[in-house]
Amino acid sequence: MRKLVSCFIIIGTLLFSNATSANSNSNILFSLQRHTLIEGEKSISIGLRNSESIPYLVQSSVGWLDESTGVKELKKATKVPFIITPPLHKLASGNYYEWRVLFTGNTSDFPVDRESVYIAKFLLIPPSEEKKKSQNMDLAVMRSFAFKVYYRPKVLKDLLIENQQDKLSFKRVDDKLIVTNNSPLYMTFDEVKVGNVSVKESELFKPLIPFSEQVFSLPSNTPVSKTVEWNLLDETSFSLEKKTSQL
Repeated sequence: MRKLVSCFIIIGTLLFSNATSANSNSNILFSLQRHTLIEGEKSISIGLRNSESIPYLVQSSVGWLDESTGVKELKKATKVPFIITPPLHKLASGNYYEWRVLFTGNTSDFPVDRESVYIAKFLLIPPSEEKKKSQNMDLAVMRSFAFKVYYRPKVLKDLLIENQQDKLSFKRVDDKLIVTNNSPLYMTFDEVKVGNVSVKESELFKPLIPFSEQVFSLPSNTPVSKTVEWNLLDETSFSLEKKTSQL
């Protein structure tokens, strides 16, 4: 199992969506629990623990998630219905801090039959003397963490990912695997295999969008197969039981 399947490191950026407790290579500790705000709640919290020997100035914000990649922010003119506070905070060495993600939207603006998703970003800026010591100035400055934040209608609050697995269907078109999610929840694959060839991890960051299709690129050596083997991550990023579906 990929223990941090929802975590992604690219150009010094760590991106994840779910799980229990984990750490990056920099000893910044964080919860991997899925961050879901239920309709009617005012806020949720996201915490980081600095187990390094230096402090960081943490700059935080919330944006729209690019669902076509699952790892990028989507630029939109529409105002994001969340704010995160404080926007700037000094995280001292050995300290733990929780930021509040506050709901600022109108519940009437959200679909009542499915979840919506956003991205909370944390830019960790080291002290200026540490930047000078670093052999890679850009990496030292640009290292960041980003968490997927879900808004869920109250009528769906008791749904579990494990109980929605049978609402996925699969088809293959040339070198593409097309997955239809007929569930109201966002879901994330842990692993997908077609003919014993695994879909690349970078593809698996793409979310399974409620009542929509998601397209996954298959490796060039993927053989013709009538079945696909797969499993999802649950609300704490543990792997659910492997399933086999027809193509």
